[in-house]
Amino acid sequence: MQSTIEKLREYCETDYRSLHEVIKLWTNVLSKCDLSILGDEKWSVLEQVFKSSLLCSNSYIARECLQQLNKYFSKTSPASITLNTMYFEFIGEFDKAKQIISTLLNDNETDDI
Repeated sequence: MQSTIEKLREYCETDYRSLHEVIKLWTNVLSKCDLSILGDEKWSVLEQVFKSSLLCSNSYIARECLQQLNKYFSKTSPASITLNTMYFEFIGEFDKAKQIISTLLNDNETDDI
């Protein structure tokens, strides 16, 4: 598992876009492991796999990662809103995506500049 995490770190740090490799690492290694041993890095790994799965049109893995990410982020956090909007756009539920993103936009209207 350590070499898998190192590969993901390298991809992230170098902005290397090997989407199918990320999905393969998830399928063959990470999905079978207890990711809690990664500490807070678990969430960046899940986000990386989530985004890769969207770009590879893998809704099953995207949903699996999003469910875990939603347990971590509060429902109204910008990260949660962004990830959920991305997912609903991906599956073609544009009204739901618009509804979710409007939450973020409405919150920003009340923020002090």
